Amino acid sequence: MSNNPSTPQEDAERIRLKRLEKLQAAGTSGRSSPTPSTSATQTVQPTPVVVKPAPAPSTSARPTPPPAIPSPPVVKKKVPVKLNLDTWEHEIVGFIFNATIETYPVNPRLNVDLADRILIARLELDPSSMSDDLEYLPVIASLPPQQTTFEYLVGAWKRVNATKSALTKSKEINQATQGYSPSDTQTALLRLEKLRELLVSYIGLTLQEPEMFPQPQGRPLGPLELVTPLLSLSALSGPLFSAPTSSPNALTASDIEQFLQDLARRFEPDNEIDDILGPVVRELVFHESLFRPEGLGGGDASWRGVVGGLELLVSIKPIAMMITRLEEWNPSDTTAADFEKLSLFGPLCRLGVFAREWPSLGLSYFSDPEKRSRDDIESSFASLRGTLKSLQLKLQQSSLFQIFNTLVRAGPESREAVLQYFARVISLNSRRAGTHMDRIDPLFYARSPRIDLREETRIKATSDEAAEWERAHKEPNAPEPNFISNIFYLTIALSHYGYLKTIQTANSLAKHLEDLKRHLDYINGDGSWIGGPMQARIEAAINQVKNEQNKIRIQQLAFQAQLSDPEFAFRALGFTIFLSTWMIRQVDPKKAHPTPVAQIPLPGEVPLSFRVLPEYIVEDIVDYFLFVVQTSPEKFEMSGKTELMTFILTFLNSTWYIKNPFLKAKINDVLFMSILGYGYERQGILGNLLNTHPLALKHLMPALMHFYIGKP
Repeated sequence: MSNNPSTPQEDAERIRLKRLEKLQAAGTSGRSSPTPSTSATQTVQPTPVVVKPAPAPSTSARPTPPPAIPSPPVVKKKVPVKLNLDTWEHEIVGFIFNATIETYPVNPRLNVDLADRILIARLELDPSSMSDDLEYLPVIASLPPQQTTFEYLVGAWKRVNATKSALTKSKEINQATQGYSPSDTQTALLRLEKLRELLVSYIGLTLQEPEMFPQPQGRPLGPLELVTPLLSLSALSGPLFSAPTSSPNALTASDIEQFLQDLARRFEPDNEIDDILGPVVRELVFHESLFRPEGLGGGDASWRGVVGGLELLVSIKPIAMMITRLEEWNPSDTTAADFEKLSLFGPLCRLGVFAREWPSLGLSYFSDPEKRSRDDIESSFASLRGTLKSLQLKLQQSSLFQIFNTLVRAGPESREAVLQYFARVISLNSRRAGTHMDRIDPLFYARSPRIDLREETRIKATSDEAAEWERAHKEPNAPEPNFISNIFYLTIALSHYGYLKTIQTANSLAKHLEDLKRHLDYINGDGSWIGGPMQARIEAAINQVKNEQNKIRIQQLAFQAQLSDPEFAFRALGFTIFLSTWMIRQVDPKKAHPTPVAQIPLPGEVPLSFRVLPEYIVEDIVDYFLFVVQTSPEKFEMSGKTELMTFILTFLNSTWYIKNPFLKAKINDVLFMSILGYGYERQGILGNLLNTHPLALKHLMPALMHFYIGKP
């Protein structure tokens, strides 16, 4: 160390003076030769940080050359400046690492080969350490207070990017100005790339082992330091008036994608990325904002940052594939109750508005429902549905759909992992509770073990018949069912164990509310207790019933906010219509329905491939049609009326295809409910169609006679 160590401010002033000196030298190089006192190195030396190459002087400002020197001077202006790589490297290494080496009597030149030693020496400096060395104390005092190793490395990484940007710009303008030669620029870029690789390696080690170097006390370290900028990617995730980060050592929204790509490129071989970014993913997807009682309805929208950060992570292919390799992606030792909290995407996928999981949300949006106006309730619906849409569909390209879609497209391994994840959810919940039509494999249940039907009732087959059918069609050498078939059957199962079960829960609340109302009417109807010794007790019981009614109404409104969301209901109805059409095709002898429409009534012999299908497919179609015609009949105004009528008439005229008598009765209930008026439609959904469509005119009366009278 020198006797008079310089401060960072003095270093910055010295660098600024050098810049001015070299800019002046570059400006006068076209007019006169260097003086004896000016070294050749100074004449060709670029600016120390190479932030912007010095442009050549303009033609109008340059004096007329002496007559003795032949022109044109334009030829001289196009000659590239010779870059003194050793000098440039010395200054750039010092600039990037924000460090100098002082030895007595001569300070050594900095270069890329010394970068590793320089970086280790800088990272081992501990601002909190005590020393009696008077030369060492100023160095310690000059360190930024409370700066973590990660922040220092990020700052150095950003300075590498800034220097590279300046060199690249110099290379691009070389044809028109006095930039550096392509060979010099390429050599400089290669040396910068070595520095980048070194920094990225140490960043990865710091994320994995944050205590490797001295760290300040009380600061989040390791993976949490990368989680913070990931959470800030969503503009809606932070406080309304929060200021953006301006620290030169912090990752901004424009930095983080390139930062993650550098980490993925460096640590992808041998799956090292699992140990580097795996903890970051875990900290992000298990963020505390996903477990708050208010859920989506709270004032803190940090969950949006989780979605935005996760979407950026999966957009980088090596990271997407790494996520599906993590043990928490599809944990084995879990139950249906804790899978949504322990699996990697469980906390994010469980977000919703239902009162059972998020009771405080219903109280916040639907308190005192009896005193609320309809417009007030609709406003709460709109707010919650908008939030759900931003999570499930698309808002600035951030959504669960986008995340899973990217994972599926990342590679065959990650696609298979997503399918296994969906299948696992179905398996756990089963214990707990057109253009693509030709590409759907009707033998999926025999050829794929992804969905277990051993405990499920079949449409019209015994367990032995179903097992025999599976053995007959299970070919060991047959190819796996295609992706469309996997998604189709998984969607059916997810709808059955998730969406339709939720509708059943909502319907049970309505029945419970009716029971409470009858009980309350019975108590109020008998006034004999008024004025008697039991009055206080009965009044307390009445108040208790009213409070229970209030709680149920709040839960109903929370269910209605999501189940009756217009866009969500429209998509679910579209899939149900597609499924009902596919079911008729399975019993059509020509396998061509809906073009042309299957002949009614169906053949007397029921195909075994239809009989062994799970009964819940037909049941879910009927239940959802019944739910929509009762709660959202207007959804059929755009499409679906003809398909609904065709499904009803087909199976009411061919009741021997369905064994369950209650299921047959439900199909008739759908027909009845679809002719009840709503709004301006006095004849309901199907009233006009049943009076005019040729299929209805021919088959409606035989269907009703067959159902009510039992005509063969």
